[in-house]
Amino acid sequence: MLDGRDPALVALAPGSDALAAGLRVGEPIDDDVAVVVTTSGTTGTPKGALLSAAALTASATATHDRLGGPGSWLLALPPHHIAGLQVLVRSALAGSTPVELDVTNPSKGFDIGELPGATARLGPGRRYTSLVAAQLAKALTDPGAAAALAELDAVLLGGGPAPRGVLDAAAAA
Repeated sequence: MLDGRDPALVALAPGSDALAAGLRVGEPIDDDVAVVVTTSGTTGTPKGALLSAAALTASATATHDRLGGPGSWLLALPPHHIAGLQVLVRSALAGSTPVELDVTNPSKGFDIGELPGATARLGPGRRYTSLVAAQLAKALTDPGAAAALAELDAVLLGGGPAPRGVLDAAAAA
């Protein structure tokens, strides 16, 4: 996929057939499109964002450069969301397989009790994850989960603004 020679991947959540029309499934797309990702942007109307392999790779490379180099990634976000997909791309470019948390139930999120074991499975070397503010806030309420996150070289935070209290608690952890 990242070499630009494969068909585009459509990143859909399980059971999201209703979004297929917004994602342009079955319609022709440019040859350089590697992934079609669901987004509602500012309109709230589901549509497909067309991302090239070059854009995905450039983003992953820039992230690795900013973080001090490639490493092992903990996948704590759904892979059909752009942040989860980028964890997969960064892992592929690093030549590693991400350690996955169960994120199949969006209303529940991942089990914070799984963080210490998942972090340990990342092994030696540089270790990273990407979270949203609600996940970080939840993890900081559990001493074991907070300690596991503190062992990582970086925790990327996205998906929207983070409350100042969450950022302060993370910095103190």
